[in-house]
Amino acid sequence: MLIDNLLHTIEQMGPVGGIMNLAEGLGMAVRFQVHNVARYVREQLVDEHNSMEMSRFPPNVAPLAPVMWFEYDGASVGKSPSNRYGIFITVIYDDSLQMR
Repeated sequence: MLIDNLLHTIEQMGPVGGIMNLAEGLGMAVRFQVHNVARYVREQLVDEHNSMEMSRFPPNVAPLAPVMWFEYDGASVGKSPSNRYGIFITVIYDDSLQMR
């Protein structure tokens, strides 16, 4: 997975400007391969101008984990199959931000 390559690269760089915090976060991330989701979004939600209608996305109200990594390959989105894409998401639970 791409995340493993990123972790290896960060490890080789050593601590540079807080980069080890990123390595810790990536190391804790729950990993998801979402090739099918990326393909669905491209086929169903991207219009002829290559933009997405955000109103067609169902809302997600509950995170799957506090630290997550989502990854998909280029073939899923009409790019080279050797390309890989990922997104790192962290969730901050702060009771003071709750709606009252």
